[in-house]
Amino acid sequence: MKFIQKQKLYHHLIFGLILTLVAFGCQRLDDFSNASLDFDGEYAAPLFTADINVDDIIGDLDSLTSIEIDEDGLVHLIYRGDFTQRSSTDIFASLPFLPITLSDTVTLFDYEAPNGMVLDYVIFKSGDIKFACDSPFDEDIDLEIEFPDIFDPITGETFKINNTLAYNGTTPVNLQQSVPLVGLRLVPENPYLVVKYTATKQNGERVFLNNFFLSFWFPEASYIQGYLGQELYDLPRDTIFVDFFDRWIGGGITFANPVIHMDVENSFGLPVRSVAHFLDLWTLDGQILPITGEPIANGLDFAYPSLEEVGESKHSHFVLDKDNSNVVDVFAQKPIALDYDFDALGNPDADESLIGFATDSSFFTVHVFIDLPVYGTANMFTVISDVDIETNIEEDYEFADYATLKFISENEIPMDIGLQLYFKDENGNKIDSLFDLPLAQILPEKTFIKAAGIDADGFSNSTTYNELEIEVPREKFDAFKQTNILGLVTVFDNDVNDVVRMTNKDDVRIKVGIKAGIDNE
Repeated sequence: MKFIQKQKLYHHLIFGLILTLVAFGCQRLDDFSNASLDFDGEYAAPLFTADINVDDIIGDLDSLTSIEIDEDGLVHLIYRGDFTQRSSTDIFASLPFLPITLSDTVTLFDYEAPNGMVLDYVIFKSGDIKFACDSPFDEDIDLEIEFPDIFDPITGETFKINNTLAYNGTTPVNLQQSVPLVGLRLVPENPYLVVKYTATKQNGERVFLNNFFLSFWFPEASYIQGYLGQELYDLPRDTIFVDFFDRWIGGGITFANPVIHMDVENSFGLPVRSVAHFLDLWTLDGQILPITGEPIANGLDFAYPSLEEVGESKHSHFVLDKDNSNVVDVFAQKPIALDYDFDALGNPDADESLIGFATDSSFFTVHVFIDLPVYGTANMFTVISDVDIETNIEEDYEFADYATLKFISENEIPMDIGLQLYFKDENGNKIDSLFDLPLAQILPEKTFIKAAGIDADGFSNSTTYNELEIEVPREKFDAFKQTNILGLVTVFDNDVNDVVRMTNKDDVRIKVGIKAGIDNE
């Protein structure tokens, strides 16, 4: 029976040899020709190919994450927060005018503008003046209502409403009317509004009317100018998830220059300052680390257009970096999310002499994002990814007694790389591993791939070529033959004195072939 098994294996060997010659050709990276190929049962065939680059280290990106390349080719991981916008309708409610009872022909209506506003003038875009009154007289009464603080935009004269309470044979005579406010200009000289009315009989005699009520019905402004008060504008809490460590299983990495950016666009004509409630970094081990620094404590002042720049918007860009905050320290703790909540304070210094404006189209937008340049140091930074096996190990090597794996690699990444293989079943469960070593010992004991050379700036400037053979231990060979999935564990490390930079061109290409055979017994 053993002879028959060897005959079957011999046919597998010939077929494997043909596949090997066809698949590998003569390219250096694909060259497994040095693997011995004897007629006594040894043969070489491809096991897997891996091309590891920044994308593989980072993992899958969501819609708010991107990779950007700067002019030097340096890779930047950009993690974005939600886009927040606040408009006039979010900030300024309808002006607070309440119903007025006109108990005399001249009525002073006290009102308090919201948030300590001191209005120079307001241009209305919607709303109505509604009024109702009764006449006890059995004749027509001419009515004129005058608003000394409201002006007609065309004539510039004070706004007046004229109508007639027409006697129809019964009393009281009731009149109700609604007049649109659109386009009218309110110029309050005092903290009250003045409403005058004149009711006149046909002979010119002035009279009083009964049940005279007037209201400004949902007035809204297209333009407001003056001191617009001090108010805290609520911005929603947001969390930016950092998935860099999704594939991480050990070691660490320190980013040399992580940066938190805030972009602001503001078309309100008033000072606005950020007020931070918290800015916390969540870490993989469950810590919540506050990000601190002078810009957070003191607030950020948004640029704003002047009175001569109505309709324009101003842009501001703020950064929290190693020079003004503790971001380097906290981002060294394996971040998984940035959780922040801050609001915006209008007129933060409460300077009433500062005249500002708002239009019905005014807005400010806030966008926060994290920039992690792949630039720093790695200390046994370890990631795992599954690789496709190019052969059916259990079927193709059913009668083999031993195997040796041959690794050939070209490395343009400026870090030493150690490798470990996990043998997994079809469900992804680990059966065994190539080495019985804790992850922390893979380097330097299993430094398969030497780092690429670097220049003075930390960029790789040469490629290293590595080739070695590793025998699958006999006691692990049965587990190896049951492998459906290979877990490729990659450990990166660089000299602590070297800060290295990874670009979009840096990668390591690995070919692994298998040399298997049977004992000649």
